[in-house]
Amino acid sequence: MDHKENYPSKQFDFENFDFDGWWIYEPGLENEFFIAPFLKDLLGFQNKKVPFALSWFVEKIHPQERVQFLEIVTKKISNIANIEYRLKTADNSYRWMLCRLKVDNNNSRVSGIQTDITKQKETELQLIRSNKELEQFAYITSHDLQAPLRHIWTFMDLARINLNKNKKQQALININTVLATCTHLKNLVSDLLNYSRIGRNQITFSNTNPLSTIIHAQNILSDEIKASNATFEISSNLPDNILANEEYLIDVFVNLFSNSIKYKKDNEAPIIKVSYSFENHKNIFCITDNGIGIPDLELEKIFDIFRRSSTESHLKKVGSGIGLSTVKKIIELHGGNIEVSSEEGAYSSFTFFL
Repeated sequence: MDHKENYPSKQFDFENFDFDGWWIYEPGLENEFFIAPFLKDLLGFQNKKVPFALSWFVEKIHPQERVQFLEIVTKKISNIANIEYRLKTADNSYRWMLCRLKVDNNNSRVSGIQTDITKQKETELQLIRSNKELEQFAYITSHDLQAPLRHIWTFMDLARINLNKNKKQQALININTVLATCTHLKNLVSDLLNYSRIGRNQITFSNTNPLSTIIHAQNILSDEIKASNATFEISSNLPDNILANEEYLIDVFVNLFSNSIKYKKDNEAPIIKVSYSFENHKNIFCITDNGIGIPDLELEKIFDIFRRSSTESHLKKVGSGIGLSTVKKIIELHGGNIEVSSEEGAYSSFTFFL
């Protein structure tokens, strides 16, 4: 059964509409919801039969916009001209739609002309991320980079005072503190520059072997792995190839493995597990450790630049606070996302989707 058999063709000819999709909702008809062929094709259902029912279409709308759509369409709210929502395609991805609404004068029909605005939305989200990064950089320059400079100033002043008092040993301790702070500041600036370079140039993707990138990351961290007696449990079902930027994927594993080693328990060697699955056309990697974990209150902002836990066990660990921000940025450049779960004192688990 196709669209034309169940719709009054004298009133509408769907084949001649020239936009990214068209639907009509008529609760008075037996088949209450009609979807134009082009919209059906856009969603990836070219060769599939779909029911002419409002419920089927509503299920394709992202849950965050679903209630608003139903409220407008079923109550025929005529003072709303445009709405935006995401529609799930046949491959379970989402596309953003701008829908221009029209309620007929007799209030018996609601129609919507749709335009695919996915690219515009992606650009908009990228702009939001860029603005957030600018805000974070402003905070960094006013706080995180100035803190070690104040530290250097204080201990150099103490060294000067101790030298004037002929307390050379104490002055040497002050100078060593300054040198250690300078090293920390140098690492901060280096990590920050590396973070700012990610995605600056056109990112290229190629067939990349995940196991190869994991081994490469382990080689980079060989000294840390040896010093901590860290062991790895790597899933045996890793795919031969995934579409990714190999250099960036190595950076992801380096930062996540380094994080697991850095935040290990004092009396327990790190055990780092790498698992893999493939669901909804996405490669899913999960890195789980047996470390000190992350407090619940810290989880929400763990990926922010220079964000480090304020708990005593975390403050003992040396780090710039940029590693997880780098991981998040790289994964988003791959069109994916990353999630974290943790139990303080037990484990941390980072799951990313590509």
